[in-house]
Amino acid sequence: MRKNFYITSKTPLRISFFGGGTDMDYFYKRLGGKVISTAINKYIYVTVKSQNIFFEENYRLNYSKTERVDKIKNIQNKIIKECLKYTKIKSKIYISTVSDIPDSTGLGSSSAFTVGLLKALYEAKNEKKTNIELAKIASTIEIKKAKSPIGKQDQYACALGDFNIINFNTNGSVKIKKIQNRKFIKNLFLKSSLVWTGKYKKTSKILTDQKKNFKANLKNLKEILNIATKVSKKVVLRNYSINDFKLSLQKSWFLKKNLSKKILNKNINNIIKKFENNSRSAYKILGAGGGGFLFITGGDHKKIAKKNKFTILNVKSVRNGSEIIYKNY
Repeated sequence: MRKNFYITSKTPLRISFFGGGTDMDYFYKRLGGKVISTAINKYIYVTVKSQNIFFEENYRLNYSKTERVDKIKNIQNKIIKECLKYTKIKSKIYISTVSDIPDSTGLGSSSAFTVGLLKALYEAKNEKKTNIELAKIASTIEIKKAKSPIGKQDQYACALGDFNIINFNTNGSVKIKKIQNRKFIKNLFLKSSLVWTGKYKKTSKILTDQKKNFKANLKNLKEILNIATKVSKKVVLRNYSINDFKLSLQKSWFLKKNLSKKILNKNINNIIKKFENNSRSAYKILGAGGGGFLFITGGDHKKIAKKNKFTILNVKSVRNGSEIIYKNY
């Protein structure tokens, strides 16, 4: 462990397009899973700093709350607690986080935070970990240690960056294929937006409900996997079109929205209707649903959003994954 350190990591958020739900262990352990997603140019920054003897508490933590505690077991934030336990850091430390976008918006912020914190902590320990190793550790911490009812796509998307096909094998291993079709990726984001639904969401309730309904959802999940597989074979080709992408996205969304009654609500339906009635576009709710951002591409959706005074966020795909942007030892 370094004696004195000040380290900041930068980790991208993500957009998931296809295969959501097939990265849950109760599915991919049976049939395998596949997700197509990209890291975006919105980030979570995590700073870790050694504390000197003049600070009374051993652990000072600043996120949406502030914690000052002496023992790891008393830390309320499950991710921070489990990351400190896993990395076996026992020295006095200050941890702070800043995000471009609030959490609970469907952009993978929880996993980006976990990956970014691990990135900084291992740097403080002077212990080298590849980003794919960090993704694997982050998955273990979130799913097994913190008991979050989530899949393991976000950890890899945020850790590795870029536009990827992420394959989840039945034995638990993960294989990544980066999509090199830069022209398609650029055009996709020129014609796409994130529309804010105005509501934050509680992911755990929706994902728990989906798991409870697994048997009823199995047919839809198989078809979601089938669509992701078909898109993964086409998106690597130079002649893959935005229109093909739109058609597949709409088919996948139609299946996803039926996985849980909690995915949609009156507010989201009202927003979607504005686009359905006036635009030749395709869309989906990002993340588990219930709120957050609506990804929409094609048609005249930007004019419709402006007319209805919806808040739009324009983003783009980025190649870099989690990285250390400042260090002082």
